Amino acid sequence: MHKLAAQRVRGNFEDRSADMPAILREFEERFFALNPGLRARLPEQLGEPEREFAATLATVARNLERIDVLEEPLMALGARLTRHGALPEHYAQMRDCLIPALAKSSGAAWNPQLERDWFLGLTIVCEGLLKGALRAAADRLAASRSGELHVRTGFWHPSTHRP
Repeated sequence: MHKLAAQRVRGNFEDRSADMPAILREFEERFFALNPGLRARLPEQLGEPEREFAATLATVARNLERIDVLEEPLMALGARLTRHGALPEHYAQMRDCLIPALAKSSGAAWNPQLERDWFLGLTIVCEGLLKGALRAAADRLAASRSGELHVRTGFWHPSTHRP
């Protein structure tokens, strides 16, 4: 991400940091209106959601210039979200619900350039989340197939080898 765009996102986030509870509520209203069944699949309390949400958004906003720093944490988060029922289309929806929440909180400070910057930054985040979700799915598939291969072919496996 371009340095100036990342700086604008970071500055906007820092200006909004006190508004995180309201931003989270606005985001959740929008996201769960699109995905009402997903709300029921999430644990009642994921820790301290407002604090976790703000910390994740802060990490992203502060590191968009160095996206490589974010890749592994985003992939891990994407893998975790799939365990709670997140589907590939949910990641773009998350982005698309967060941007209006940020815009509402920003008031007159919001402008088309800032919207583009957040869109780009959150799209990069979506890519990392999707990579993690795909890696987790591939790992599950590989694990299930290796068991199937052993059962179907009788290939030697250390757990079944008897000297």
